[in-house]
Amino acid sequence: MTDPLPANLVPEHHLIAALSPRWRQRFERAIAYLIDTLDQTPPPTWQQVAEHCALSAGHFHRMFRLVFQETPAQYQGRLRLQWAVFLLLDEPLLSVTEVAQYCGYSSSQALAKALQRELKLTARQIRRLAEGDHQAEREALLRRLGQPARQTDCLERQIARQLTFRQVEQPVRQLSLVPLASPGLVRIDRLWRRRFARPGREMVLLTPVADLEKPPQQLVIQLGIELAASSGDNYQLPAGRFLSCRVSISSEVGYLAVWDALYAYLLEHDLELDMTASCIEVIHNPEALWSEPSDMTISVPLLTRRPGGEVEDGVARR
Repeated sequence: MTDPLPANLVPEHHLIAALSPRWRQRFERAIAYLIDTLDQTPPPTWQQVAEHCALSAGHFHRMFRLVFQETPAQYQGRLRLQWAVFLLLDEPLLSVTEVAQYCGYSSSQALAKALQRELKLTARQIRRLAEGDHQAEREALLRRLGQPARQTDCLERQIARQLTFRQVEQPVRQLSLVPLASPGLVRIDRLWRRRFARPGREMVLLTPVADLEKPPQQLVIQLGIELAASSGDNYQLPAGRFLSCRVSISSEVGYLAVWDALYAYLLEHDLELDMTASCIEVIHNPEALWSEPSDMTISVPLLTRRPGGEVEDGVARR
């Protein structure tokens, strides 16, 4: 069971929510246009973006900077760099030239200059963060590319602190799954389309709790679907108690912010993860994985305690 509506972790939506309907519509058009042209070379100028929104260039530039804490060009450049860094970390089989093409850079040299100018890093240095025990460095790098906020933290993390988590009892579920090593978003999408994609289906991802801190290239997840009946299943997910949250996210920065908020909730409420079980992520709109924010539910298994506070047998009671 999931929440009826996802909590919105898309920072742009929060920034324009309090604007008048006319300005909200203008900025929605601007953001959609900038995102739709992220892979375009050369990128549209901010004057072209203003024209697309039927505004004078100077007026649009001033208003955009006021709302988003960065200029249109800075916003566009940050999103391109955010996507490039994610692919460098997540897709080791893509060449740097291919990453540059995906993200709208004219060449690998243009991407290298952007990485050096904004992050003081090379593509090779970024990729090394995915090869070993550099979880903290990877996450810190991605957070640097989050939506700027008036405080020092990125906006995604500020929003995530307001998330509502639920403790839910889940029944036994039947799943059809296949393993996927070194999972990246591109490989997840390809396997999903090849094996499971059907209209209305939801994507299920299982990750062992004990593997959560592994480097991406050492990780093996299970990808598949939940079945209404037991016929055809190859995995039975045991019943148990889970901490769950349904969110709408548009970047890896938002995804990490949800996990940070989840761990903070565990600490605040004296809850422990069941290290023998798996985390469950359900993507409710997998057909739109690249074109719109992901609507997903993240659930982590909890240990069950006796009334006196002791863990039952060291594992969650099934």
